Amino acid sequence: SPDGRRLLQLTRNGPSYMRKAATGEILWTAEGEDAFQKAVFDPTGRNVLCYKATKGNKLQLINAFSGAVLRE
Repeated sequence: SPDGRRLLQLTRNGPSYMRKAATGEILWTAEGEDAFQKAVFDPTGRNVLCYKATKGNKLQLINAFSGAVLRE
């Protein structure tokens, strides 16, 4: 995240994890078809724009705190 508090970990063929940067604690996980291939935080750090290559290539806007999908 822009403030350095959160880290989004993407894996090649596995789940994506949002972690606390200071401790590594997992805040939320996106698995299976919900996992991301590429992602970028917005300038505020509140949302993440994520690219998924499953089910026809999707862009999603995700709440960085909860992992909830805000827009597809």
